[in-house]
Amino acid sequence: MNDFIPYLHSSLTLGNFFTSINNLIAQAQVVLNALIIFLGVVIFLIGSARGKWTLPAILLSALAGGLFIWGGVAGVQWAADSAGTTIK
Repeated sequence: MNDFIPYLHSSLTLGNFFTSINNLIAQAQVVLNALIIFLGVVIFLIGSARGKWTLPAILLSALAGGLFIWGGVAGVQWAADSAGTTIK
C-alpha cells in the first residue's frame, strides 16, 4: 500500500488526469452545442406556431431562436475555455 502512495502525487498521474478532463470537456462541448442548436430550432417552431405562422411571429421567433443559439454556443465556448484555463 505504501509503495503506491508516491505514484498518486507524481506529475505524470496528475497530467494524465488533467488530460482526461480536458478531453471530456471537448466532448461535452460538441454535445452541448448540438443540444443548444436543437433547442433554438424548437424555440423558433413553438414561437411561430403560437403566432399562427404570421410574418411577425416568424421573424420574432427566428430572432429569439437565433439569440438563444448565439448566446448558448458562445456560453459553452466561454465555459470550456474557462474550465480549460482553470485546469491547466
